[in-house]
Order: sequence, then structure tokens, then C-alpha cells
Amino acid sequence: MGIKAHLTPQSLSMYSVSLPQKVSLRRKGCDMLLCMTTKRRTLKFLMGSLIILGIIALSISGCKKNPHQPISPSSPPIYPTTTINIPTPLPQTGAVTGQLLTPNEQGKPYISILYLGTVIRPINDSSAIPIISFSEESSIRGIQDQETGRFYFLNIPPGEYAIIIWTPVMSMPLRDPVTKQEIIFRVEPDKITDLGTIVIP
Repeated sequence: MGIKAHLTPQSLSMYSVSLPQKVSLRRKGCDMLLCMTTKRRTLKFLMGSLIILGIIALSISGCKKNPHQPISPSSPPIYPTTTINIPTPLPQTGAVTGQLLTPNEQGKPYISILYLGTVIRPINDSSAIPIISFSEESSIRGIQDQETGRFYFLNIPPGEYAIIIWTPVMSMPLRDPVTKQEIIFRVEPDKITDLGTIVIP
């Protein structure tokens, strides 16, 4: 036996929505969509403003840096004086430090790959030209500061040495800019040898 449902106008009115209510719901949906769109546009505007303000701030900070002042011909060159921290060498070894600069007036750092070459002097012939030997695999490699050009070699056994400027094309010993001779120095145990500022021509 089936069950029949009788729907009356009163019962249908319980599940129907009046026209004003439909319009009201549509208006609410449009208002919410408009509000979300407005918020998105406001957020994009704020993000764009922050980016522009950041660019302006960077530009202003860059303009505040003082450029190098011109140096008159009679003024001595102004070299970077920042020192480099040299670790303590191992017992019975020494260290070597110095600074390499270009020959212009403001002394730009001369940056290169540096090795420590061993000086070999022929026995019983003090007048013979010394031989400078080095190897990329076994020789001590220097540490150099990119901003000042200062360098150091650490844990060097006592003896005579020279600094080798290494490039992929050629290698050459560091020379005195005045005498054009190789700079040869002696390393003493538990001491730091300072070669001072050397201008690379």
C-alpha cells in the first residue's frame, strides 16, 4: 500500500523564498563580491606603494655616500689602511703579511692568487742567481682580503721565500717596483714578517 503526500499551498510556502528575499540575497552576494574585489585592489595598491618606497629609499641611501674627493698632484697617495686579522702560527713556524695595490693615486687593491715560493741558493756560490721554486699542489697559498688587498701566509717553516703571483696564463715572482728585483725575505719561527705596502705596476 503506497503512501500519498498531499501538498497544499500552505505547505509549499514553507519551502519557497519570496521575491524580495531573493533580491536581498543577490544584493548581499554582490556586496560581498564587491567588498572582496575592493580589498584585493587595496592590497595590490599597498604592495606596489611599498615596493616604490623601498626603491626610493635605496636610491636616497646610495646618493648619501660621499664620492672620492679629488687628490691634488702634490698630495701623497691615500691607501686603504684596514688591517687583516692574522691567526697565530703553529709553534716553530712563522707568518708573512703585506698589502698589494695598483699604482693609481687612490691605491686600489690588487687581487690575485698568491703562492709562497721557496728560495734555493746554489751551494758555495753566493754570486749565483737564486732559484725560486713553487708548486700549486704543495706550496702554501696566501689568504687575501678583497677590499684592502692585504694578504698573509701562515704556518711557514723558517727559511727564505718569495711570493708568486699566479694566473692561468703565467706565474711570476713579486718584484720591487723601484729596483725591479724579486722580493726575497726570511721567515723566522714564531714571528710575523710584514712586507708593508707593495705597488704592482
